[in-house]
Amino acid sequence: MIENTGKLNALKAPGLLRFFCWALILMISLYAFFVFFQNQFYYIDSDTFYYLSIADSLEQNGQFLDLTMSPPQGLATPQNGIVVIYYLIGLFVSSPGMKIQIVVILNYLALLLSIYPLLKITRILKIESFPAQMSILAVYLCGWHMIRFQLSPINDGLFRTGFLWLIYWILQVTINDRNLKQLWKESKGVLVCGCVLSILLIHFRLNAMVIPVAGLLAALLTKNKNVAWIMLVIGILMAVSIVLPYTFAPLSRIQGISQNSWHHIFQNFFLHVRTFLSEFSRAVFSDLGTNGNMLTLVFMLAVAIGCYQGYRKKEYAPLFISLVCIGSFTFLLSFTATPYRMFLPIFILLYLLMFNISFLRSIGYLFAFVVVWQSLMFFCSGDKVMPQVAFWEHVSRVVKTEPSDYLLITNRPHQAYYFTGMSGTDRRAYTWLDIQEKEKIYIAGDESLIKKHKEKIETLAHQNHVTVNYLCLTPDYSDSSGRAVFCVIVEDNQ
Repeated sequence: MIENTGKLNALKAPGLLRFFCWALILMISLYAFFVFFQNQFYYIDSDTFYYLSIADSLEQNGQFLDLTMSPPQGLATPQNGIVVIYYLIGLFVSSPGMKIQIVVILNYLALLLSIYPLLKITRILKIESFPAQMSILAVYLCGWHMIRFQLSPINDGLFRTGFLWLIYWILQVTINDRNLKQLWKESKGVLVCGCVLSILLIHFRLNAMVIPVAGLLAALLTKNKNVAWIMLVIGILMAVSIVLPYTFAPLSRIQGISQNSWHHIFQNFFLHVRTFLSEFSRAVFSDLGTNGNMLTLVFMLAVAIGCYQGYRKKEYAPLFISLVCIGSFTFLLSFTATPYRMFLPIFILLYLLMFNISFLRSIGYLFAFVVVWQSLMFFCSGDKVMPQVAFWEHVSRVVKTEPSDYLLITNRPHQAYYFTGMSGTDRRAYTWLDIQEKEKIYIAGDESLIKKHKEKIETLAHQNHVTVNYLCLTPDYSDSSGRAVFCVIVEDNQ
């Protein structure tokens, strides 16, 4: 009897342990979602307001224009999938704040939805160990420094989920080694889903093109012609999907930004690479300092080993995932600035490669613990909304703006548009003629920006024999950066 009871307890223990691990991970993830909402972190990324303004333009006049700038400007990037999401939500919801919150909820649901392909990929890589799977899941769902961007109401969250699903779809297709004709006959729905996902994904981030390119290269290296043709079709669909719509849209702003980016990269290449590596370190952990950041070399080692072993053993999955990481690194190096959120899609792929290599797995457990621990420490710190968000919220309450012919000089036109309804003027482009023609002139920003533009306006005023005075519209607000809003009053000396 005692022996049978012992056996029964032994069988129940793993089940209880699994339940406890799942419950703990999901609780931390849900709490991260609560912290994000409670502290209004969805206001931090200024790109949110840029995308919202384009959705407003699409609704108002059927054009893709950036309304945060005065006069309205063309698109700054072809990555506008989230704009369509905002536009569709706007058909049913009018409140800008509600639109943002709905996208945050969609991003969190997308995160939960991506658990399925993540666990399937671990099994395809033959990572069967329960502790290893739970560690990967904990990193994916509980790493605040990445969850914060997963939830942010811009392109990144939905792209990360779609990125993972497309990788799983490709790996699943390669298991059965079917060509396009067989796939169409036997699994027409699966093929259509993969094609539709590819067509849509490229509009959230251009990084999506890395997937079919890596898949094609991996297929050629493993001599898998069937997969190679499928990857070629996926790549063509992505290219047509992103090129076709923009043949009918003005691209001058995008081209100008791209040219400046390439010029900056070539002029400061080594500094650019150094900054790139620094941001990658922040993506792996919330900054551990110079020495701690050297730990990220382990991920580079995992990618290199995954690539070598996949090629030597002709194993498609590890080779493909390694090439996706390498391709993503190469692609991101072409950006002038690579904030660490850009590494969001491949963050979990690096851990998959690490746990796939037996002698690196113990390091993987340590890294997973560090990521979760850093998240818990952040939750305990009680950090609040960033100062510039608090400032613009204050401006929206105390500064009464009237529909008039105004000039708003600021380095935060996105926030200004969302919180006050005013479009900003390029802070380098205005002239004295612009000041003369406007009914109201405002300067909004931190102390250094205000000082700089006061000096410029006073110089222009002196040259034109007039006097300027300033009225502070936010006298009750103060912070360490000296943020304020001033109204410029022009007085004719004559």
